[in-house]
Amino acid sequence: KMKASWGSLAGKVWVDFVFSTDGKIIDMSKVSFPSRGKEEEAIIDGIKMRLVNNDSSRNRERIAYIEDEDKVRAIIRVRFSREVFGISMDGVKMGAAPSDAEVVYGDGVEARAFSWGVVVVIDGKEIVLVGKRPKVALKVEGGKIIVSGDTYPIKEELKSMKARWDPQSKAWVLQGDVEEIRKKLVEELGVEVA
Repeated sequence: KMKASWGSLAGKVWVDFVFSTDGKIIDMSKVSFPSRGKEEEAIIDGIKMRLVNNDSSRNRERIAYIEDEDKVRAIIRVRFSREVFGISMDGVKMGAAPSDAEVVYGDGVEARAFSWGVVVVIDGKEIVLVGKRPKVALKVEGGKIIVSGDTYPIKEELKSMKARWDPQSKAWVLQGDVEEIRKKLVEELGVEVA
């Protein structure tokens, strides 16, 4: 049986996202599940599911067994580290850095986690699922490459590229080939470069 879930077990936190065939995205952490130990039938965005709450005193686990499998295009699982992730009985606080993304179900679907969020490619369309894609600008000045804009979400990666923060210009400065740096920012870090 096809299923989607969210929760935290043994220190691992995850959220599944269900993509319906009619283009809707269901964040399983936002679905209203029954109380602990209970189950109920529900229709969520046109998809019939059996919702089960397996919460215990130490862990959270909420599972939706999907009855209308033909209405599901894909299921993406996003994992987070507990240290930077908020989870409560009411759901999950997005905005934390994902540690990994996986396609649980769906042919020809891709999912990729970055330090700032998750990008899913489904039917050739790119969707930012969790987080907000940073936008940065590159310019060459005096033989140095200046990276400015929304750099906070990728500051650790910029440091690993040997960039240094220039507080006066409020930008990162580094050496290298501008096209190689542009390629790394786009392909490896998922950043939009102007």
